[in-house]
Amino acid sequence: MAEMKYTAKDSVFSYVFRQPENMRQLYLALHPEDTDVTEADCKLVTLEHIRTNGMTNDLGFQVRDIMVTLFDQERVMEIHDYNVAKEAREEGIRAMVLTLKEFAVDKTAAVQRLVKQFELLPQVAEEKVAQYWEQ
Repeated sequence: MAEMKYTAKDSVFSYVFRQPENMRQLYLALHPEDTDVTEADCKLVTLEHIRTNGMTNDLGFQVRDIMVTLFDQERVMEIHDYNVAKEAREEGIRAMVLTLKEFAVDKTAAVQRLVKQFELLPQVAEEKVAQYWEQ
């Protein structure tokens, strides 16, 4: 079976929604109450070759004061996985602090363990210990 050429699909998608008339039509599908919007109100704001938090801005446009950003399914899953991993890491930090407190480890030693286990900066580890120690 032939492999899909995702860049071709992306190119067509990007080309279609970079056109002001198509931006307007999509915006009206999302906001049918805004009947007086014109093509002139639509401004492309996609960031080219920019990465934020490991994600790229696939396609974005602004209509008056409303920003619309479109992502493909793969990108949505990347964002989801990133957020799940971030939450799991924070829960691990919290659990370690509470466990160390329960076993009567002093705060300084707890900070050192966080620095080693989670590769945190000492100041960040101190903040995490202070945040979770009193729970």
